[in-house]
Amino acid sequence: MRSVLECKQLCVDSKASKPTDGRGRYEAGQRRCNTCGVFFDTANMHCQCCGTKLRTKPRSKAGKERLAAVHSRSDTTAAEAAAPNPAETKTVSAPEPKRGAKAPGSKPQKSRSGAAATAAAAATAATAATAAKPATTVSATRGPNLGGMDWGLANRMASIIRPEDNRALMLAVDHGYFLGPTERLEEPDRVIAPLLEYCDSLMLTRGVQRTSVPPTTRTPMVLRVSGGSSIIGEDLSQEDVTVSIQDAIRLNASALALSIFVGSKYEYQTIANLGRLVGQAQEYGIPVLAVTAVGKELGKDARYLSLACRIAAEQGAHIVKTYYCEDFEKVTGSCPVPIIVAGGKKIPERDALELTYNSIRGGAVGVDMGRNIWQSDHPVAMIRAVRSIVHGTNDADRAYGMYLDLAKSG
Repeated sequence: MRSVLECKQLCVDSKASKPTDGRGRYEAGQRRCNTCGVFFDTANMHCQCCGTKLRTKPRSKAGKERLAAVHSRSDTTAAEAAAPNPAETKTVSAPEPKRGAKAPGSKPQKSRSGAAATAAAAATAATAATAAKPATTVSATRGPNLGGMDWGLANRMASIIRPEDNRALMLAVDHGYFLGPTERLEEPDRVIAPLLEYCDSLMLTRGVQRTSVPPTTRTPMVLRVSGGSSIIGEDLSQEDVTVSIQDAIRLNASALALSIFVGSKYEYQTIANLGRLVGQAQEYGIPVLAVTAVGKELGKDARYLSLACRIAAEQGAHIVKTYYCEDFEKVTGSCPVPIIVAGGKKIPERDALELTYNSIRGGAVGVDMGRNIWQSDHPVAMIRAVRSIVHGTNDADRAYGMYLDLAKSG
């Protein structure tokens, strides 16, 4: 098993270039991973490749002095920007009348005192500075409110959604619960083994966990606890809770996953299942991931997915897994808990990486991919490329280039 402080080569395409304006790397705000030996242009405190805490200051005395000088200049500039303009500061020279007193026939004074003018000028400078910031098209990512949770619940949530960057890469291998031996997942242990170290968590059934995952792994398990129907049955939406909370605890589950079918024949049953599961799991500090299932009769647009995600959150789900769609920002913006995007059916690798990138930009904390990873001809290369988007700075093009390079190198 790899050490958590070992470079996994995920940083190759995420490293920052040396500044061309004469500034040093630390002066430009870059941070260094001593384990990987590379600099990143990031606000994260830990390396997205190996987890090492990033260095923000140089070791040499000369480097420290240069960085201190940069900070000193920045502080001086900020202070000057916040200082009042002497031409705008007006002080009333006449003695201030006693409170409540008013000179006969006089009009109320409109001039400001020095202190008031200073405060007003500072506020004006702050407003101008805010307005000068460039606009961004990336939606704000809604992360878990760990501060409002009990320790155990917060700890499990932090193992699924990494707190250093508020991102999550989940690997889904639970398809057999209704599909049976899915193509290229016929032998789960062989599929899972080479991918386990690259995912943040693994979504699976208790049968696969007990038979196909080594108990020595440190990867968190997201345990599917709903089921009851198959692909050849009458209605896939007729699901019930099939795993007890006691068995989930025995399996050391980090989260419990359950599907809801909003708008289906069994809508009431599946939503009620979610409400009961949240209540039971809450007693033991286990988060619940609600999956907003879709089907032929169910929608897959922003209006439907917003409805389904909001209902899941209202029932107490801590995370919601849903699908990407047009106007996805409306879905993430109206859901008060973190959203993870499902990978769905197998599509070309470039398209799957574009889906990942768009999901993150749309406000999701990450993706839960299965078939688009282990049905790829190069599963390890694919999951590493996905990870370079979720936890790194790659866009779809750079991630796809990374995938091709890794696929060639075997």
